[in-house]
Amino acid sequence: SEPMARLAEAKTTIAEFYAATGNLPTPAQSGLNTNRTDIISLVTYLSTGGVPTIRAVVHASVMPSESADRSFELVGVLDATPRTVQWDCQPTTGNAVPANYLPANCR
Repeated sequence: SEPMARLAEAKTTIAEFYAATGNLPTPAQSGLNTNRTDIISLVTYLSTGGVPTIRAVVHASVMPSESADRSFELVGVLDATPRTVQWDCQPTTGNAVPANYLPANCR
């Protein structure tokens, strides 16, 4: 899916930055592609408390019977040695993409 591909781009950039520096990038350093498309309303990145989170917001118009935009996210878990990030895909809390529209690894 287009939203998952966009998140995959971001997770690679963020993981590479962490591997090279030992720090998480700021949103400005993340190289996040925030362009809107017919499917994606918004993509955001935060690293609150050392937990990197990339969220995709999907337009309601691409999900039959949905009246509001919905989202899912990748949440990273850091491993200081050897500076890697393991990503977990999950629906967001509140306004989550319905399970039948989520990528299989997010359900």
